Amino acid sequence: MRQLKIINILFVSIALSACISNTIIDESSKDNYFNVINTPIYVSKAANITQEVFEDELSNCISSSKNKVNISTKVGIGTGAIILANGLYGIATATGFLAPIVVLGGSVLALVGGGAIWATQATGENRKYLNIENCLEKEGHDVIFYVEKSSK
Repeated sequence: MRQLKIINILFVSIALSACISNTIIDESSKDNYFNVINTPIYVSKAANITQEVFEDELSNCISSSKNKVNISTKVGIGTGAIILANGLYGIATATGFLAPIVVLGGSVLALVGGGAIWATQATGENRKYLNIENCLEKEGHDVIFYVEKSSK
């Protein structure tokens, strides 16, 4: 029963970590915003903030975001690795008449652990951008994501 709760919590965590900010837009006037280089983040500096103060705030937000993402990545990958290892251990040590059930349970755990690792790695960049957005918005700046449409 406890494992079922853990699996349900993990599925919810994976689903939530896959969510992207609702501020991603396809088209907007970028005239009033400037791009944070090499990111989809566009920022409108607050009117009462000097350029030096804004640059300090942006630098602090980027640094803080990297630290938060590094910690959450380590936790996500570590948790996934533990679940994966437990599943593989269950598969490897399954004996007796309950072996098919243990192998099935171990397979599910291995899939969940591998999925947690994959989801953590796949959402790392989006978590970084979201943390930068939240930090800058707390400082009073207007932040949007602008995703260029690719022409095929």
